[in-house]
Amino acid sequence: EERTWFVGFDLAVMATLKHMLPSFRVLLNVEPEDYEGEPHVAAKLADTVREENLDGIGAGLRRVDGHALRLWKELGLILFAWVVRDAETAQRLREIGVDAAAADCPAELRKWLSEQA
Repeated sequence: EERTWFVGFDLAVMATLKHMLPSFRVLLNVEPEDYEGEPHVAAKLADTVREENLDGIGAGLRRVDGHALRLWKELGLILFAWVVRDAETAQRLREIGVDAAAADCPAELRKWLSEQA
């Protein structure tokens, strides 16, 4: 159960899944346009996730929005980032404390992170 995460875009589906499988981690996926820019939007998303008893957020990346990602980590949410496509992004996400990340090429992501260790 600790190694299985459910990540999806539909809030109602994810809330139902969390209700049915409370010991599993369930995260709401959000597109970059759902949270970039206005700082209050990231806080509202965090409130929604917590109200539905979800464990965290899967943040799609166009660029690394440090404000939103740091806020979600500070609030204790699990944070999954997608899609990491370069070493600079991998480093920024590591600095923020992202819990998990997806990459087009996981071997490249491992290489970038090992070079930074």
